Amino acid sequence: MFKRDSEEPNVFTHGGSDRHVYFNNMRPHDFGIGEDRNPVYEWDGAGYSGWENIILPVLTPGEYHIWVLPYEVYEQTTGQLKVIFNAASPTPTEATFDLMFDLEDEKNEYYVITVRVDEKGEATLVEVEPGEAL
Repeated sequence: MFKRDSEEPNVFTHGGSDRHVYFNNMRPHDFGIGEDRNPVYEWDGAGYSGWENIILPVLTPGEYHIWVLPYEVYEQTTGQLKVIFNAASPTPTEATFDLMFDLEDEKNEYYVITVRVDEKGEATLVEVEPGEAL
């Protein structure tokens, strides 16, 4: 997941310090000021088939572009991405994306969806073409 301002393009950049959270950057500090405004990446450590979580206690204004990088694909590999808003509330909102990858998809990045957060903190799911800004 990459954090961008609305005038920045939706691009995937692997490695470095590019304002994104993934297994090598489990607690980035550039999504917002304060620990609660930055994501936490959780991984069960049991290989590549278990659930992985990115938790954002507070959503700061901007674009959260969600990409998938299938690392090990066996013939056809399926996965699921869930985006849950207000997970701790009695009535969370959830969107599910089913994913399927073939051998030629391995180690190629794939854009899934963007979470847009406005100045009031309201979040919506939108599609933003890769490489484009809004």
